[in-house]
Amino acid sequence: MTMKKIFICLAVLFLLIGCGSSDQDNNQTDKNNNTVQTEKTTIEQQEVYNAQGIIITAVEYVEKNGIKFTIENTTDKAMTVSADFIVDNCNVDDSLYAEIAAQSKKNETVKFDNLEKYTGDNIIQQIEMYFRIYDSSTLEDILTEQYCCIKTNKFGEITNGNLLEGTNVYEDDMIKIVLKKVDPDSFWGLDCELVIVNKSNSTLYVSSGSARVNGYSIDGTLYSELKPGKSSYESITFFSTELEENDITDIESISVSFHITNAETYDYYDTEYADLKVE
Repeated sequence: MTMKKIFICLAVLFLLIGCGSSDQDNNQTDKNNNTVQTEKTTIEQQEVYNAQGIIITAVEYVEKNGIKFTIENTTDKAMTVSADFIVDNCNVDDSLYAEIAAQSKKNETVKFDNLEKYTGDNIIQQIEMYFRIYDSSTLEDILTEQYCCIKTNKFGEITNGNLLEGTNVYEDDMIKIVLKKVDPDSFWGLDCELVIVNKSNSTLYVSSGSARVNGYSIDGTLYSELKPGKSSYESITFFSTELEENDITDIESISVSFHITNAETYDYYDTEYADLKVE
């Protein structure tokens, strides 16, 4: 076979692989692990912010669960734009951060990784965002927070799939906390994965209070900001150094209280201890 024929065969092979992967992006699997063809997710191009000389446009929904933005800075100063996102009522770690020179434009794409973990499925129905803008040189706030919401063509009743499946370890009028998993061999030490739901009409700050592991007082790290009616997938981490200092090798019991603060009034309280059962 000549080199020319080999090259043509390889080119056709790569083309077929590329086409196959593109189709796969639009597929979902049902509960029986069967592949189901689904409609491609799209959004309408739309301006999501236009003030203070900054124009932010949501251009399109991109494959692999992302949104492409065009940011235009019409001022005579360099500006920095950032944003946090809530996808289908659940906080996500993915964020936007971009510095745009004076009188310039810039394209930025935000990819939402681990989507199934945060939303319970692989379908995005709506993306809520909170934009902030500041002067890149002086760090002066131009915009402290601006809310916007984009709905995709899949928008309907948001159920969040299996996000809240787990053990309900604490609930009151303000919050609900569901234990998803206990991982005693995480990178930092011991992780307790939780879903926290804000049931109130106010923004809440949730952090870990007092904690006991095998009866020993050990500090856990947790901090989450939740808008009204929203949820967040979080982890309480107990560092391996503290576990070792207390001669803890096998995890038998974990009890944690949670510190809840109203972001508007700064009223706060500590919950009762919640038992995070170790299977």
